[in-house]
Amino acid sequence: MDRDEKAVTAGDSHGSSTHSAGVEYCPLEDRENQRTVILAHLKRHGSLSTAEARRWYFIMSPASRIFELRRRRHAILTERDPNQKCARYHLTDQGGADHA
Repeated sequence: MDRDEKAVTAGDSHGSSTHSAGVEYCPLEDRENQRTVILAHLKRHGSLSTAEARRWYFIMSPASRIFELRRRRHAILTERDPNQKCARYHLTDQGGADHA
């Protein structure tokens, strides 16, 4: 399976079995894809937890991608998810860098 087959796209459904985790490092193009997936999910659903990002999209370091999205002027709030005992991210804007 090549890297393109492992990549998760914004249009994929949750829990797709065609993708696998275990990449030793995260190349630049994968990080961009992960940011796209997270932002699309936040726009569609409003929030995403660390556990959900790992389970549904195989994004092992969602906090890093959230940090990068914030640097791109997306207003994302972090709160503690008491049920999953991890961070939950909420999109507080629909604009960001795309709608300056």
